[in-house]
Amino acid sequence: MDNDKSQNLPAESHSVEIFTEDDKSKSAVFWAGGNRRHMVEKAYDGADGDVGEVMVNGRVVFADKTTLWCVLIIDESSSGELLGMGAFLPGNGFSWQGDKDFLEKLGKSKGEVWPYRYRYDAAINAPHDHHVGEDGWSTN
Repeated sequence: MDNDKSQNLPAESHSVEIFTEDDKSKSAVFWAGGNRRHMVEKAYDGADGDVGEVMVNGRVVFADKTTLWCVLIIDESSSGELLGMGAFLPGNGFSWQGDKDFLEKLGKSKGEVWPYRYRYDAAINAPHDHHVGEDGWSTN
């Protein structure tokens, strides 16, 4: 998308530490606008490195065309299936789409958010991701 309206926030002022669900001692820090890939659970050794459930930096474009930095949870072993998305909130903060107050934190209605499109800002190791088009954006 050439007319990207991402929230251009200074990376050092907008970060989130994310803990893995099954092991609260393991965490990764993600910065808005970063390009991190963090292995959550390895599925197998791939030709180009470990393949599994990963968290990666990305961007999300909501139905109302608002674009925000996000963290995507992707299952590389199932051709890039999206397992979850969390958005860096304008100004400060972070919220997962599964949070009860996700829409409230965004200040949006369900119709203003869904359907949304996303893209990775870090490389993933999925053998073939049929969820993302040639332009790098999700096809949903």
